[in-house]
Amino acid sequence: MVTHFSIICPPVMFFMIADGYKYTRDRKKYAIRLGIFALITQPFDWLIFQPIHGWWTTNVIFTLLFGLLAIMAWESRFKLWQRVLLVLGCVGLSVLIFSEWLIFGVLLILFLHMFREQPKKRLTAYLIITVIWLAMGFIGAEINAGFWMDKVLNLAMMLAAYACMTVFYNGRRGKYPIFAKWFFYVFYPLHYLLIFIIERVTR
Repeated sequence: MVTHFSIICPPVMFFMIADGYKYTRDRKKYAIRLGIFALITQPFDWLIFQPIHGWWTTNVIFTLLFGLLAIMAWESRFKLWQRVLLVLGCVGLSVLIFSEWLIFGVLLILFLHMFREQPKKRLTAYLIITVIWLAMGFIGAEINAGFWMDKVLNLAMMLAAYACMTVFYNGRRGKYPIFAKWFFYVFYPLHYLLIFIIERVTR
């Protein structure tokens, strides 16, 4: 059940990138900062997931970076076909380094940005990507009651995440935006370390 609750976090992070694109003063610095902290976070990510997935996986901050770059590409002054190619390049990079959520994270970030002023289209795009993401779990899976319950809970968490980013968000900056920004960057790698320590202590 704890694993299912953790699904709420990434979509909200994707929304924060899409929303942050509009408000950040320097998008290049934003991208560089994400890249630096993605690299800092990676050793901590391996502490948890290397025994499960091996070395060839990367953390979700890389996905956030590729999502931001996809938005920057889409909003550039290049021709449409060039912008599409650049977006596909960002998607391809997420697959190449096997970053968490892969193409789904990058596309969610891009569509949350593209349809930020069109709630119906935004929700439709979010649901379509969510359904495709859930459908990928059918590949090679053993279909039973537990499997269906897992999918229902995952869908519920994805809908809860969408509610967090739309219903409970008023579009205003918080009282302590600088603290919130740096807390996220510090907390993300450290929470992996805490999980690692707790896992070792409770064995």
